[in-house]
Amino acid sequence: FLMIWPLTTVLTYLLGLGLANDAFDQALAARARALAESIEWSAKQADARLRVDLPALLADEEVGRYLLRIDRASGGMLMGDDDLPVPPALGPAPNAAVDFLSADVREQSMRVARMAYKSPTLVEPVVVQLAEQSHRRNELARGIFKSIVLPQLVVIPLMVILMWWGLKRGTRPLMRLQAENIDPADRP
Repeated sequence: FLMIWPLTTVLTYLLGLGLANDAFDQALAARARALAESIEWSAKQADARLRVDLPALLADEEVGRYLLRIDRASGGMLMGDDDLPVPPALGPAPNAAVDFLSADVREQSMRVARMAYKSPTLVEPVVVQLAEQSHRRNELARGIFKSIVLPQLVVIPLMVILMWWGLKRGTRPLMRLQAENIDPADRP
């Protein structure tokens, strides 16, 4: 048990990180979809500009944690943060599933949800990217890790002690026979 304990500790952390990433990715994808659906053109095709009501989509305390970038699907930034990665030119892309990538933006680790989006209200397809800081994911993974490993600090040593005690007690008759130099095969 003591030799397997470090392995279970590493696996627990990786499992916790995977669970945290899955949960946060689903929430980030939902926000990216909602953001894409809220995009409106503020004018006709001549001098078309996008309008996005970001504060309406995010709680007030969340606005600073996210970065947004919207590009034409054919290439070229329309609005947002130019520190986010430039998406590949997709051409006229239909609505697609959200894909994810990790990027370092302004010396911070961020998770980016990216999706191509087209609706009848948009002049042309766009690529929407919404990025959030990764530190909350890591905090959740550490919380999961602690909630599993801390009880192991008590349970595993207790199991080792109980196993030692049980083995010692179970082998006591054999030890007594060995001390008396009696071969168990010779006993009637």
